[in-house]
Amino acid sequence: HRKNSHSWDVWGWAEGHLLSLIRFSRLPLADGALKKSVVKVTEYSAVAQRDAVDAVAIIGLDCEMVGGGREGNISMLGRCSLVLSFVEKHERGDNGGGDDVKFQTIYDKFVKPRRTVVDYRTKWSGITKDDLKGLGSLPCIPFDVCRSEVASLLASYKGKPVLLVGHALKNDFEVLELRHPFALTRDT
Repeated sequence: HRKNSHSWDVWGWAEGHLLSLIRFSRLPLADGALKKSVVKVTEYSAVAQRDAVDAVAIIGLDCEMVGGGREGNISMLGRCSLVLSFVEKHERGDNGGGDDVKFQTIYDKFVKPRRTVVDYRTKWSGITKDDLKGLGSLPCIPFDVCRSEVASLLASYKGKPVLLVGHALKNDFEVLELRHPFALTRDT
């Protein structure tokens, strides 16, 4: 569900029950570029859904692309991020006995594309030339290493199947050269 051109919501569902809602937003920076951040979380409401939440690992995927080819119109992976959504359970008396939905970044790396970058798409991706030279705030790894690490995390996370959520995941799958089971994919 897209709210406007700079934010969107991602829902996680299992067995017909809403598990979590993640609202992503692109916030304008001083230079006009847009920075991505999670700005709001709404937790699931029914206690009966607790078993469904415990049965899967809910992971959000987002990839940033840079441009290759003559015109820079071939999308190539420039950054890959995975965020785990989990429920922190409280006993009665602590925090009113409710549960809190929490998020943890489990993977966030710049990726050196296999082809020459013609357009860094910095205004949308936030990626700079220095980031892909390994001079940024995150590690920069070869594409094949990223693909292997992400495939491993999506195959199973701590012994649980992965319910993958994201926006326009088709594009992310394409640049990662990966697939994920349709039944375990929630795309907005």
